Amino acid sequence: MTIVNYFYQISFDYKNDLKLFAFLLPMEYVFEDFIFGFIDKELEKVTAKAQRSDTYLDEGKTFNLKPDLWLKTNHKSLIADTKYKIVYSDDKDPKKGISQNDLYQMLAYAVRFEVDEIILFYPNTIKQDREEETELTIKDALAGGKTVAIKAFQVPVISRIILGKELSEKTDLQELFKPLKIELINKIESILAVTFE
Repeated sequence: MTIVNYFYQISFDYKNDLKLFAFLLPMEYVFEDFIFGFIDKELEKVTAKAQRSDTYLDEGKTFNLKPDLWLKTNHKSLIADTKYKIVYSDDKDPKKGISQNDLYQMLAYAVRFEVDEIILFYPNTIKQDREEETELTIKDALAGGKTVAIKAFQVPVISRIILGKELSEKTDLQELFKPLKIELINKIESILAVTFE
């Protein structure tokens, strides 16, 4: 598991000589490292490699492509990318909150890494009652009609049950988060089972 060394700290003066300090973490890196570490540690049948960086978008090797995860099972290899963003928040949005830039990025990965399936992982949110998923299919006329499936999933990393619980000083955190761990294992296994059929 990689260790995130990206963080920000700020300090500033507030009213009447009160000094404040804030420690900020870029959650996109934390989420990426968490998903990679979780798959690497908890899913024995999946081999995960982080940020493969030997492929470029252009012939001049200026634009390096770095997908977050390269996943391999007995059946297949595929690329997965993590996005720390809120999606599926508007039922009327046909894009389901998935940005066009993210879609272009995934299509570039599919073309250069010669894969036909890509997974996007998004975190679940407190307000939504259930995790969502969507699949986008793109046909590439330049590649002889090759079809690329981009599948986006919201994975359970927030427990609404824990958020509503009152904790005592003797709360065993490992036991407290055990149901969420099992839920996340089951969700990722079901995602990969669907993808690797």
